[in-house]
Amino acid sequence: MKTKLLARILAILGFGSGLTACMYAPAPMYAPLGKWFSARGYITDEAGYRIKGIKVSIGNGDRGLSDFTDAEGRYEISDRVDGDIALIEFEDIDGADNGGDFASTAISVDVDSENVPKVVMTLKESSDE
Repeated sequence: MKTKLLARILAILGFGSGLTACMYAPAPMYAPLGKWFSARGYITDEAGYRIKGIKVSIGNGDRGLSDFTDAEGRYEISDRVDGDIALIEFEDIDGADNGGDFASTAISVDVDSENVPKVVMTLKESSDE
């Protein structure tokens, strides 16, 4: 009798029901879509010199992440992308400060590769015409 009374009091106060709720919690309604994609490489100018400070981003990425090339022109970037193709975008955001004013460009890369692709990109000088 005392046990039932104690159980009812605890139930009224909300104790015990949380455990039941946790045991029967619904599955998450939304799961992450797309495929995980990573790429790494380096950026050069037309003479073959590596370029620092180029913004690299995955254009169709979930989180809109970007990275910048280091002093040796290297980058590494990862994001979740929709579809089978990742669009990697390269943009010179500091103008001539990194040795030239380079034109923005993009490249499409197959997402289904099991290996991290090494993408080496040569940027051309931007024309002001």
